[in-house]
Amino acid sequence: MRKNINFKIYTLGCKINQYDSASLKNFLIKKGLKSGSENLDILIINSCSVTKVAIHKAQKLISSLKKELPQAKIALIGCWPRVYTDLKEDKVDLIWFGKSDNWENFFLEIEKAFFSDLLKNISCQNNQKEKTLKTIGDRSRYFIKVQDGCNQFCSYCVIPFARGPLKSRKIEDILSEIKSACQAGYQEIVLSGIHLGLYGVDFKDEQINLFCLLKKILEVDHSFRIRLSSIEINELNDDILELTAKSKGRVCPHFHISLQSGSDKILKLMNRPYSTSYFEERIRKIRELMPDASISTDVIVGFPGEDENDFIDSYNFCEKMFFAKIHVFSFSAHEKAKAYYFPEKNSLSVIKERSKKLRALSSVMEKKHLDFILSKASFLDVLVDKNSGLIVKGKTQYYFDYSFDFKKYSKVGTRPSPGKIFRLNLK
Repeated sequence: MRKNINFKIYTLGCKINQYDSASLKNFLIKKGLKSGSENLDILIINSCSVTKVAIHKAQKLISSLKKELPQAKIALIGCWPRVYTDLKEDKVDLIWFGKSDNWENFFLEIEKAFFSDLLKNISCQNNQKEKTLKTIGDRSRYFIKVQDGCNQFCSYCVIPFARGPLKSRKIEDILSEIKSACQAGYQEIVLSGIHLGLYGVDFKDEQINLFCLLKKILEVDHSFRIRLSSIEINELNDDILELTAKSKGRVCPHFHISLQSGSDKILKLMNRPYSTSYFEERIRKIRELMPDASISTDVIVGFPGEDENDFIDSYNFCEKMFFAKIHVFSFSAHEKAKAYYFPEKNSLSVIKERSKKLRALSSVMEKKHLDFILSKASFLDVLVDKNSGLIVKGKTQYYFDYSFDFKKYSKVGTRPSPGKIFRLNLK
């Protein structure tokens, strides 16, 4: 009998799912299990259900793992079973319908279903020495979930069913985790949430909100910068914008703001809480305070009822907003979303063609945005991901990746290390 039970987590979907997977990994290690890639006993699939395509990816992964590792037990968790509470999958050994704030119950489930006798004999002492942070990192950036859940119920979206109502973490817990991340050497903290802009609303205390949280985080120390992962335009208030503008780069001048459509008719059908005129006014405010701000967005193409004129309106509005990047999503919904039942659906060929046009626009705008920043900015703060030879690559404060020959910018003989911020003076 082996001493260890080995597990591996496969994560699909958003950064919040990735955070949850890292949290679960940390929890299971503390319970005495061992994370690895060989002699695997348990395969955990943390699924996404935001679209039918996302569910198909999970199904394909399950089939692949069943063939590749037939001896391992498969547990399915995440948004798919939380949305489809009567889900049955013959190829998995356990479906867990619980939420990510209750890993203890999940552990009890796998203990009962898989390895109850073996788990009792495992010594946790060796594994307890592993030091892990409760979040995800891409070697240089530290993602921290500060909020979960959503009450918006956009007609195309099932996230409120998957994630439940708004639930914010306590400020002191967030600050404690960020301090640990700083001690581990991270120089960029990415604040993440399903509905980030409504952080603190569930506390029923007007003094606790995203602006308050940002101020508290800035007080921790000056060794890192902060980035907002994604925020709604109607929740990006003047307080947050002015704090960002005055932070001297501590809060990155980059905002990912989902537009979803540049047609007011479609926005209304989507149940989005703004109009294009409001969206434009707020973007104008951002650029008044931060002329070099980088603004990226999401757009859904082919929503039911979107005719050619609506698409043209959306295309033209995106071009007018001068987005740094457009993440284009072809419409795909399932029966839990209201839009699944909407009439006037677009054909796959129409959706594909419109998506192609909008992605082409995004490519053009990305190049224009890069040229604009390089002509206007006095410096780039590059968070280094890789250094190979004389070439260094990393992510700027504006979020785009940038490669450079470090000897052209530095008199120092050593290359900047991955995970560290290197300032390139452009003027």
